[in-house]
Amino acid sequence: IVEAENSGIDWKPNVFAVEDLQTDAIYTLRGPRQVGKTTHIKFLIKTLLEMVNEPRSILYLSCDPINNRDELWKTLVEYLRWIKDITGDRVFIFLDEVTLIRDWQITIKDLYDSGLLKNCTLVATGSHSLDVIKGGEQLPGRRGRYKPPADREMLPMDFPNFVRAYDKELYYQIMNSTKKAKDLKQEIVSIQMHLANLSKLFDKYLLTGGFPKPISEYKKTNEKKIEVYPYDDMIFYLRGDIIKIGKNPEIAEKILSTIIEKMGTPIGYNTIATEIEVDQKTAKEYVETLQAMYILDIIHQPDIKKWKPQEKKRKKIYTKDPFILHVSKYLTNRETDPFEQAIKTVKEKQAEILEEIIVNHAKRYTKETFFWRSKKGKEIDVLIKTPTSIIGIEVKTNIEKAKTTQTEKRIQAIPHEGEKITIITGRGEHTEINEKEAKIPIEILLFTLKKLVEKRTL
Repeated sequence: IVEAENSGIDWKPNVFAVEDLQTDAIYTLRGPRQVGKTTHIKFLIKTLLEMVNEPRSILYLSCDPINNRDELWKTLVEYLRWIKDITGDRVFIFLDEVTLIRDWQITIKDLYDSGLLKNCTLVATGSHSLDVIKGGEQLPGRRGRYKPPADREMLPMDFPNFVRAYDKELYYQIMNSTKKAKDLKQEIVSIQMHLANLSKLFDKYLLTGGFPKPISEYKKTNEKKIEVYPYDDMIFYLRGDIIKIGKNPEIAEKILSTIIEKMGTPIGYNTIATEIEVDQKTAKEYVETLQAMYILDIIHQPDIKKWKPQEKKRKKIYTKDPFILHVSKYLTNRETDPFEQAIKTVKEKQAEILEEIIVNHAKRYTKETFFWRSKKGKEIDVLIKTPTSIIGIEVKTNIEKAKTTQTEKRIQAIPHEGEKITIITGRGEHTEINEKEAKIPIEILLFTLKKLVEKRTL
């Protein structure tokens, strides 16, 4: 908490409120390592300590040192029996990174069935999305009277939240300037006035991503450096978690290296397998594991009849956040200073990173995020399906001279009865909005993409 309050950034995610924790309930919280889950929980505990009569009724348990579910069971039973002899007040239990304990959910189920979780609120966190979800699903009828959703997610800061954390004054200036906007077009125009400042912040976001530690490090050094520690910390947890779930970190590193090299290009598991000399099944398992660990984002080509991912076709694979990209580069080249390497990566792979950021943001708002590839090999970088429209986004490093004509033709050729919207985005100052097509600088698009997906029209 002290570290967070001295970080120089204003980042207090609103994933849980103490009001959510006042009933018998079992929640899960999932998200990547180093994203701030533990800090968020400790701020919750700080608030709870000001409210409860008995501070020992709050248990924070880091599960990293716990070896198995029997050890977890003994620890929790001993605590619960002890605290219930002391107080009849509500008990709050926070199990941090519990999902690396095999069958952790069986322990929670047994505790619930034995009545030991009566008058208790429990939050279980983890960095492996599939295991957290699976754990929650294996507690049917035992989640209690939770405030929906029972399963919550904490991701790296998106660009608007990065702006709020880094420059709160600018963020609220932008929010205030959009209040009077009658529609999305007016909102985009009002944000345009702040583009110069947003562009400077976006340059920083390309280096730090949405993780609190590198953002704080960069700001504290007057934007001259990110020390090695945030990179090393992420690698330490990444390698450790891969080993704990029975995978080989060397294979994972090779896969990350291949994906970074091919990022933005459609790729199949057979290509990855050939590159790193493993079988296709192994390549698929590792990619899916890294996706579940919030290291990778995957988008597929859609089956336009059902608008479902075509799993067997080549897909595009990105890292989950710009900082994860830089950590992955450092992981495969430890002899280079990671910050200097990040600066070089941003210059060399700017097009791919811009595309990655659009995908990272779009997938927050809808699972129906795809890319399109015609029979002639013509592509649309990102294709978003809404209930009434499709939104095609083409990403350019410079939008000043880009034309919407070819992209619009490709989108119009996609069989779909609803509205079709064409957007060209990237770096630049030019904004142009027509009825069904637009050029929007990426900094502004990231501030308005959620509303675009929800409103389904410009």
